[in-house]
Amino acid sequence: MVFTQELGASGEALAAQFLTARGFKILDRNYRLRSGEIDLIVTQGERLLFVEVKARRSFEEVSPLELISRKKQIHLSKTAQHYLAKNRLWNRAASFALVVVDITSGQCELVEDIFTTQWGY
Repeated sequence: MVFTQELGASGEALAAQFLTARGFKILDRNYRLRSGEIDLIVTQGERLLFVEVKARRSFEEVSPLELISRKKQIHLSKTAQHYLAKNRLWNRAASFALVVVDITSGQCELVEDIFTTQWGY
């Protein structure tokens, strides 16, 4: 379990550096509720992204949809809705993204709009 947590923390740190280098501003890290956790919440101009980070020892030929189950999508959606309401960002365009991190090489890949949701506020 400790190795998994360390892998996740390393992946999130690399993802944050990757996004910052591309002009994104980190608004929040590890935003957590009972419904779930969002690894990174970032903005770039008017774009607001809720980012799931998946750290791997090497890039795998896997579809991003395979990395985030339907159950995980529901948890992310509920947590994102809470964040939007809490921060009064109802009118802000928001979407979900995935950053896949290769821990061995430090390479990252950003995949935007990994799923859609019906905002329920």
